[in-house]
Amino acid sequence: MRKVFMITTCLIGSAIWASGQASASSNECYVSGSGAGASYSGCGSNPTASTTDKTNETTTRSSTTTVVGAIGNRVSGALKSGPSTSVALAETGVSAGDGQVRQALWVAMGANTMSSTVPGAAFSGDLSNQTVGYDVMVNDRTVVGVSAFREGDKFQTDFNAGKLNANAWWLVPYVGHDFGQGSTIDAMLGVAYVSGKAYRAGNNAQGHFDGYRTMAAVNGHHNWSLGGAWFMRGDVGLSGAYSRTNGYDETGAAAVHVAASTSHLLQGKAGGRLSYAWDKVEPYVSAYYAYDFVADYVGDSGIRPGGSDDADEFQFYLGLDWYATDTESVGLEISRVVGRDRSESMGLLLNGRLRF
Repeated sequence: MRKVFMITTCLIGSAIWASGQASASSNECYVSGSGAGASYSGCGSNPTASTTDKTNETTTRSSTTTVVGAIGNRVSGALKSGPSTSVALAETGVSAGDGQVRQALWVAMGANTMSSTVPGAAFSGDLSNQTVGYDVMVNDRTVVGVSAFREGDKFQTDFNAGKLNANAWWLVPYVGHDFGQGSTIDAMLGVAYVSGKAYRAGNNAQGHFDGYRTMAAVNGHHNWSLGGAWFMRGDVGLSGAYSRTNGYDETGAAAVHVAASTSHLLQGKAGGRLSYAWDKVEPYVSAYYAYDFVADYVGDSGIRPGGSDDADEFQFYLGLDWYATDTESVGLEISRVVGRDRSESMGLLLNGRLRF
């Protein structure tokens, strides 16, 4: 009886394993031939498409939004017209423009999840970031600083049965000025070196790539006291970015030469932030409308159906700042981007600031 049981168990286990293998094989990317003459089966809807080309637009836009938002909020907090800083710190007797507190070190880390359902370019993944910045008040109304960003991109590119792993290293100097009466402005320039590895066709084609990104942005802000502990900040901004991935040679059975790809972006944004200063804690909500004046949309063939060529989106933020002492503060922010026809994004950001 024991032998019968063991044999039966082995047969059932073998059947289950074989069934699993057959199921896996039916969904597995299969490549026959080589190079440009290769043929594909089960390798996604667009197996020969470049991984870097189809993700360039989304990463350029998301990366620019992250950098501009992080620095814009930092400058607004550093200048004395920002209600967040001036109100919260007033309780401790230190103003943002205090002559004894001129410098600041700030750090941030976060991640955004992104997905696209564009036909022939569907993917999902995340973009993480770690930031360190330093700035100084050169006078009571002007702050200058520099920040370094490390960005990590990880995507599963379903359209070509592949994936992408990349890093971008940003250097972004910035400046902000307080005009008085609640109005401030900030501006920044940035450049990044990008490198990584792209796969497609079930790892039958892979290659190392590099390239660069550049960006520039200017933002204007105005602050109002709504009475009591309620405050509002209105924001408008314009940002531009350019990204280039250099051409590279793949390796593997389906390897070909991948041509260079570029992405352009010119985006305007308008909206505001509502906050409540409660003791040393300040919760806030923000909402913005963003419009692409210039962009290279993936899937854009001049006909809107089937592509991703809608030019606008809505950005929502929910956050909390805690001013632990007169020189130390931390913050948490959750973001959501909606309104694109075939893509969406969510994010989380933690930050800390030390003034000295």
